[in-house]
Amino acid sequence: MASSAYLKAATHLWPTLQSFPSTFHAFFTSHPVLSLESWLTYYATVDPLHTAIVLCTISATACYVMQQITGNASQVDRIWTFAPVWYGAHFAVQPVLTFYGRKVFSSPDTSAHLQPRLALMLGLQLLWSSRLSYNAWRRGFFKLSEEDYRWPELRKGMSRPLWEVFSLFFIAIAQNILLAMTALPQYLLLTTTFSALNQLSPKPSLQLTTADYILASVFVFNLLLEFMSDHQQQCYQNFKRDMVNPMFGLPRERKGRDDFVMFDLFRKDTDVFNEDDKKRGFITKGLWSLARHPNFACEQMVWWLLFLFVPITFYHSISAPASSSLVDLLKAYHPLVATYAILSPVAMSILFYASTDFTEKMSTSKYPLYKEYQKCVDSFNPLITGVKTLLLNVRGDGKKAWEGTWGKVEKKQ
Repeated sequence: MASSAYLKAATHLWPTLQSFPSTFHAFFTSHPVLSLESWLTYYATVDPLHTAIVLCTISATACYVMQQITGNASQVDRIWTFAPVWYGAHFAVQPVLTFYGRKVFSSPDTSAHLQPRLALMLGLQLLWSSRLSYNAWRRGFFKLSEEDYRWPELRKGMSRPLWEVFSLFFIAIAQNILLAMTALPQYLLLTTTFSALNQLSPKPSLQLTTADYILASVFVFNLLLEFMSDHQQQCYQNFKRDMVNPMFGLPRERKGRDDFVMFDLFRKDTDVFNEDDKKRGFITKGLWSLARHPNFACEQMVWWLLFLFVPITFYHSISAPASSSLVDLLKAYHPLVATYAILSPVAMSILFYASTDFTEKMSTSKYPLYKEYQKCVDSFNPLITGVKTLLLNVRGDGKKAWEGTWGKVEKKQ
């Protein structure tokens, strides 16, 4: 098992980040920058985080240039559906590619390993990417003219210079860094099988266990819930527009009441939604009756589940304390969670909380009944929704909120 120093940002991640500029400069001072062989050698010999930084820099630059050319701030949004996969793939296949790179350049031989746990995580990321890419395609989001509705609202509230600074540092740079950070768990696990000299460990520690299969099962179930919540939202939005939204394919004009549109596995959208739902302006049924943003809740869970592959890797390396008190157990096992890899799900959660807050402000200003919906249903947690329901019933003042959320709407909101 690798040293516990690999778990700490101060002794592993931060020094690696600090060494990037000097390492990059030193390498390309002695190698031609425009040579493919130079880049292959660079990839095969430096820390894999350094090559990920190069990839992130190229991606951020391309996004910003396209932003400036098109005037469309959604260039980064379009790569969200697959960018985490290329970082995950980079760290998963690094041992194999490094091995073949050394073979090409006649470096000392070693054994190539595609670590099972990293391969499983990459497979789960591919499933995640497939779902999100399909949802984006179905919404027409891959069209270069499409722009997320929130960017124009932000743009209107900023001066031109402030918007340019924001679009450079947050939209182009910060979001690309965040996309790269999603692979921090894979990077940490990769470094448990490599020494500081990037030599493969003779004893890989990333074999699959029962915990891996449990996590993978929960991940797939969570992904199904996310797919269903996005599909329900899409069905509702197209119901408002008198469009048909099939389970697979692009929306089309509704030609009659018998068009089959799956809201869930059994019902048509016309069997679920009515004119009151259309007047209300926002969906309150299905999974959206349990949380105001079930898709966002599931999306955050994706990154927390991927992070949990880190603790299960190190679990057996920690000796259980003789005392069974909760405090002693927390002291013993907190290093499993307090790793720099936790920055990945934490950063994603912060982003989604901030995005949700902005989205809700827009919804509240656009739909008068949205405040009543907020009183009945929590943003992410169905358990809190249950508590809200209980409190409304106990206080006896929930009738207006319930009517506004699920009842009859007198006029279009």
